[in-house]
Amino acid sequence: MPDGQPLGRSKFNPGVWKRAIRATDVPDDRSNGMHVLRHTYASVLLDAGESIKALSAYLGHADPGFTLRA
Repeated sequence: MPDGQPLGRSKFNPGVWKRAIRATDVPDDRSNGMHVLRHTYASVLLDAGESIKALSAYLGHADPGFTLRA
């Protein structure tokens, strides 16, 4: 953001993500939402060998146990 803070979900989702989805032939529904992108990110990191502890921190989870249950 102009003030140096990270772009939050409430700004990114409608301002960037939804606009990008609508500019393609990809359906604009829950199966292509930001949460799916988050899960894809987690899966790619795990497949690449990232530890569950590090992934938990990246996702902002309180503990790796929560990450495994999510």
